[in-house]
Amino acid sequence: MQKKLILFFFSQFVLILLIIWRFSTQTNAITIPFYWADELRHYQIMGLLTFIAYISGVFFSASYFYNRLKFKVHKKMELKYPNNKEKASSSETYAFLITIAIFLPISFWGLFEIYALVYTYVLMAIVFLVLLLSDYTQTPKLSNTTQHKLKDFPVQSLLTLFIIGSLISPYFIGQSCYSCGVAQGNVLDSDTEKVIFSSQFSFNHTYWGMDVFGKALFRFKEDFSSYTILGLGACAELAYIEKTILEGFNIQSRQIIFAEDHELLEVNINGTWLASDPGFGLWLISTWERGEIRLAEYGGVSLLYVKYSNPLVFVTENYVPTDTINLQVLKNGSAYSGGAITLTHEFQGKPITISPIILDVDGKVTLKIGSMQYFPKANAEDYYRISIDGQEVANVTSYGNNTIWPLLTINI
Repeated sequence: MQKKLILFFFSQFVLILLIIWRFSTQTNAITIPFYWADELRHYQIMGLLTFIAYISGVFFSASYFYNRLKFKVHKKMELKYPNNKEKASSSETYAFLITIAIFLPISFWGLFEIYALVYTYVLMAIVFLVLLLSDYTQTPKLSNTTQHKLKDFPVQSLLTLFIIGSLISPYFIGQSCYSCGVAQGNVLDSDTEKVIFSSQFSFNHTYWGMDVFGKALFRFKEDFSSYTILGLGACAELAYIEKTILEGFNIQSRQIIFAEDHELLEVNINGTWLASDPGFGLWLISTWERGEIRLAEYGGVSLLYVKYSNPLVFVTENYVPTDTINLQVLKNGSAYSGGAITLTHEFQGKPITISPIILDVDGKVTLKIGSMQYFPKANAEDYYRISIDGQEVANVTSYGNNTIWPLLTINI
């Protein structure tokens, strides 16, 4: 038990050091090439070490909990069956089953979503708190064979308190490091300087996450606690953190999604929306310039829209030339008023879905779609599949040359 405790506290110590190191390290994102630079691999390794330290804390705390529970169950069984050693010895099985019942669902819950995994520390702290309270709410008379172990209770309770403190300390330390770092931006004078600061901050203090088996196992999504503790992310997470910082500076911003599997931030500077893309080291460039860079990279940029807008707010025209595609949906010969359509295509072998796109009272919608004439490396479909109520009904494409296509009528 002592070895597991030492390993637990060591893993927590390493985790805290890595958190402090991440927020104290400064790099220049502009000089780091995208994807396979040595610096980026270094960040991936450090991010993986942070993840391993965190998971080690989960494992060793669960092991310690099992041993404590086994001891407590053994005492109860010995009292209940004083003359039945076989029954009393079953405490190990009971303790194991209880530990699995508590920790396995917690770990499985966090396996696929890193933000859920981070909260396992909170849940474990609660479990240990219950264990601690049970030391003082249950005072059974023990047999002579276990009476001497009463003296261990104060020590074990103190250790449990230390474990609870170790489980919740990364949250406070991560938050404190973040707050201290962001406070440096408050002394800047102009909004432009603050935006550049927030972009660099989000890049410098985020480990580039990795997809495993097509699942983002190492990305904190949009959970702030996961960012402060683990800090594993990519373009979407960088945009989220930059937006979070700018909200503290009272600067208006919005997250923009490319249909080509990318996300960035738009910032309103003096009434003009400018693009900020920290993952690419691009601070405050025009949206049109950002669109041109993306076109040069993949050959096509079809749709861009404001994240969380409902109905979707498209901003494609601000980034790239578009074609105008008019659609009308008829249901049983009448306008499908207030209905919705879904657009789907594949980019880099992954399905991209855009929904809902709401039809007007006449069952019509006008789409401004950029070029879908992708380079081979994009591994993308050069058209969108249109679905209504889960059924594919038509395909549309675009060349992004300002063509106005004739009305496409769809009967369902």
